[in-house]
Amino acid sequence: YQLNEATGGLFTGAEFKRHSLEVYEPLATTYRGYTVYENAPVSQGFTLLEELNIVEPAPLSEMDPLGAECVHLMVEAVKLAFEDRNRYAGDPKATGFDVDKLISKEWARERLAGINRATAKQDRYTPYGPSEGDTTIFVAVDEAGNACVFIHSIAFNFGSGVVVPGTGVVLNNRAGRSFNLVPEHPNSLAPGKKPMHTLNCYMVFQDKDLYLAGGTFGGDGQPQWNLQILSLILDHGAGPQEAVDFPRWLSFPGTDMINLDKPYELQLESRFPGATLSALSQKGHKVVQRGPWEGGGGAQIIMVDPETGLLVGASDHRVEGLAIGI
Repeated sequence: YQLNEATGGLFTGAEFKRHSLEVYEPLATTYRGYTVYENAPVSQGFTLLEELNIVEPAPLSEMDPLGAECVHLMVEAVKLAFEDRNRYAGDPKATGFDVDKLISKEWARERLAGINRATAKQDRYTPYGPSEGDTTIFVAVDEAGNACVFIHSIAFNFGSGVVVPGTGVVLNNRAGRSFNLVPEHPNSLAPGKKPMHTLNCYMVFQDKDLYLAGGTFGGDGQPQWNLQILSLILDHGAGPQEAVDFPRWLSFPGTDMINLDKPYELQLESRFPGATLSALSQKGHKVVQRGPWEGGGGAQIIMVDPETGLLVGASDHRVEGLAIGI
């Protein structure tokens, strides 16, 4: 608060007195007999659950995860989940945002029915006018089975560019990055309101036992890469490191305001077969090829072997990271 006063900030001091730590029940859905937990709003973690619900009726285990049909279906599910986020999501305490509707199986069936298996969706809901963040994630599981997935971001490199003197603490820029200025929109800027953000992580349980804990950084890539990794493990039987190392795609743009006026493009690592790229182009996707390991993200996962309890860690080779037992 002293920094706020010294720099002519707009805080009165009452905001800090009213602040309290929020502890909540995570969101959840089921997928292939597993229970998947995610962060509640104002995180956009619900988009991962919505995506899983949309694709669950499809026989993904029978599809080639490197093939155009599988990629197309998942990309279109991502587009619909982001459209719902852009249209409806805001601080529930300020807007009454009903996230339960968007993660329901009924809603997912409606959204799946709207996917054209032959043609890429081009139109989208864009409430704004015409980014990468600076995020860190780690996953830990101890010998007693207690698990933590921690993700944090200062939203853009160096956050707000302000360091609190004597502390080394860099203030984030989440409000500046995430609010919009359309008054009637659920994510509009308003006093006492939290902005929607991209940070999210997941835990997957088999009955009452932890099976997976993980996440990735990467803005709007997070629910997309989490979807791909979970599908590889739960639909195709991939191991954690195999799933993390698998060729990756990104549907762009997603929800970041600074990018929403840009046309859709589908970015794929060059390890995807050329036939897949051609087939996706024929479906109307604007295909952009990235380097073999330049698809983005930095996934970190721990799997708990359901038979032995062995902890299996995986860390993304695309970034600096490490899986280690202590």
